[in-house]
Amino acid sequence: MIKNLVSPFKISMLMAVLVSGGIYGCSKVDMPDEVISAYQRAIRINPALAEAHYNLGMAYSNRTMSNEAVEELKKAVEIDPNYKDALFQLGLLYAENGLWDDAATALKSVVRLDPGNALAHSKLGDIYKSREMFYDAVSEYKEAA
Repeated sequence: MIKNLVSPFKISMLMAVLVSGGIYGCSKVDMPDEVISAYQRAIRINPALAEAHYNLGMAYSNRTMSNEAVEELKKAVEIDPNYKDALFQLGLLYAENGLWDDAATALKSVVRLDPGNALAHSKLGDIYKSREMFYDAVSEYKEAA
């Protein structure tokens, strides 16, 4: 009986934490520490929330905390291997850090899941171009067009 009473409370508390984090994240007010804290609380309540890990990763990324961002985005993908947004952001972060193979792998996953994603094809083309893989780059740019 008590278990049933606690569960709705945890769910509504979790939703409040996620909403507050989302509101802070989307607002014009610069409150990055509060955003990070909100998503950390959400993850403590339910560590299996891919969206909370993704949003925390994005909050870290906005604070130029790349290592932390990558770790949270990887957790989001571990929970949901088809999480295209998390895979895309991982690809971008890997590319920013010169991890070209990891970036290409993440972006290939995005285009496998969403073949019409022009931005992912374009970014993958950029990676191939920077590695002087021109044939592959042209192929990706054509897919993006």
